[in-house]
Amino acid sequence: MSAKEHTVNDAQRALFSSFTQNVAEPEWMQRFRLDAWDRFQEVSWPSLRDEEFRRTDLTRFEYDVFEPIVTGYSPVFAIAPQNGVTVKTFRDAIVENENELQPLLSASLAVADNRIALWHYLYVNDGIFIDIPDGLVATNPISVELSAAGEHRLATPHIFVRVGKESRASVVVKIANSHAEKLVLNSYAHIMVEDAAKLKYVTCQSLKEGAAYFSHAEARVARDAAIEHMDVNLGADLTKSRLICDLNGPGSEGVLNGVFFASQKQHMDIRCVQEHNSRAASSNAVYKGAVKDNSRSIFQGLIRVDKGANQTDAYLTNKNLIINDGARADSIPGLQIDTNDVKCSHGSTTGKISEDELFYLMSRGISRAQARHMLVMGFFEEHLQKLPEEVAVEIRESLQERLAGE
Repeated sequence: MSAKEHTVNDAQRALFSSFTQNVAEPEWMQRFRLDAWDRFQEVSWPSLRDEEFRRTDLTRFEYDVFEPIVTGYSPVFAIAPQNGVTVKTFRDAIVENENELQPLLSASLAVADNRIALWHYLYVNDGIFIDIPDGLVATNPISVELSAAGEHRLATPHIFVRVGKESRASVVVKIANSHAEKLVLNSYAHIMVEDAAKLKYVTCQSLKEGAAYFSHAEARVARDAAIEHMDVNLGADLTKSRLICDLNGPGSEGVLNGVFFASQKQHMDIRCVQEHNSRAASSNAVYKGAVKDNSRSIFQGLIRVDKGANQTDAYLTNKNLIINDGARADSIPGLQIDTNDVKCSHGSTTGKISEDELFYLMSRGISRAQARHMLVMGFFEEHLQKLPEEVAVEIRESLQERLAGE
């Protein structure tokens, strides 16, 4: 099917009918899916006419060949025991946590602005649910791996994280698969950081060749609360992700970092929105990416300041390293400010490896290839040092593998 078509076809109807007949769930979730189906029929697949997608051509993407997974995939938890923390699969939460999930999902569905997000909601069936109660300091990181398998299969994990008032927590979500196959992983995350809470949140995506990765994430940060978010994208042939960080209370803070490395023919389109909805909030976003071979990256960043959000302090920058001719990196930072008394700025740099820096290292007996590797690894090291050590080690190894053919 062409993404230019606005209506659903027989294949889509059959997939949805089969899925709803085979999944066991509460009545409220069945109603939610039917509402999602109604919305799904109202909109078209993203096209080059849509500003957010105009540099990522999805018009030839064969959505209909991917069959949603009903059962057979679940998150793998690698969690140190922590009294008071609720951690369960999203499938279990659908049954046990209706009061939290039903209004949240309904509100999110009502404002979903593209068919990729609605595609997720049609088939959402698993993922993780993490709830940190008020006043708890979770001393050990909560680490979860989401994976799926199957040729031409669609996985739709949902991630729910709530950090209660005055609590502290760290969450690491790894998204991976073990085999190269034509797989779509279409995820959605809801992250809530309540008053005076602090959360460190890491997503690391390393899907194999052949996979496509779609991601929507909403982080809501309340009064005097803070989130430190790291988004790492290394895998998948196609990546299209969006993070919206809503700073909803005075004194709220968002520190948003990103690392991405595209090689061969990978295409990565990454969007970050710093949404200032309240006064005296601050945000700082720094995304670093590298491209090599015939790959392409697109970074779209936006600082958006609401009318009542005076005394905002926000910064956004994207730094790109082009390793060879043939690779391409596009950077589109922007500001949308609807009030006065703010401090907002953005920047962007894109360039190749410095010949002066190469000469400096080579003059000390280091080969040109080794010097290039060192400079690329050094480019990312500032961000890698902010990660849990076991995650940083895995990412360094992955980056070294990508540079091995240099």
